[in-house]
Amino acid sequence: MAHRSSKATPPSPQQLLVEGSDDQHVVWQLCVQHALLESFAVVTPGVMVEAGGINEVFRDIPIRLRQETIRTLGIMADADMNPAAQWLSIRGHLPEPIQKAVPTSAVADGWVSEPVQYLGNQIRIGIWLMPNDMTQGGALEDFALQLIPVRDQLLAKAQATLSEVERLQGVEEQRYSTTHRSKGSSRNKLAECARLMYPGWHG
Repeated sequence: MAHRSSKATPPSPQQLLVEGSDDQHVVWQLCVQHALLESFAVVTPGVMVEAGGINEVFRDIPIRLRQETIRTLGIMADADMNPAAQWLSIRGHLPEPIQKAVPTSAVADGWVSEPVQYLGNQIRIGIWLMPNDMTQGGALEDFALQLIPVRDQLLAKAQATLSEVERLQGVEEQRYSTTHRSKGSSRNKLAECARLMYPGWHG
């Protein structure tokens, strides 16, 4: 499976850069579920994991590409409202020699380059947009929600709770975009799981 990077060990030659700790944990669990070999590190941008976000990913890309040991850098990001624009934005933050190898439009099922010469290393780049690379906007949470059985009772309760909050707040007071609704659904599901397992928990 993918291993959890440690500051005490040298940077892994194979790295998957994700937007934050939630994304990191989803990938870790997918690797566990599918018994993937421990061949790459799932890393978050910078030192402060809580910061996260696509802008932190953009700042982190050149730092990771300058690591002497780097051989493969995968970038996994939310498509958000516009997958095409997000793809071009990621492409635009890559160094020119690598940027030239990247297609100008999103590729179905993600994309991985052939090795590209950069700073004395042969480096491969991979790009994946969540939830499905090119056909719709959204986020990793949308992908995760697709893995939950349709009749899952906790998911239904989480979505009902979210709908009730939206009804009470009203459109003008809503604190997230439609694209980010899945983040609320997935986190509400975790909260319902916690309440079920630990009756005294009030998250």
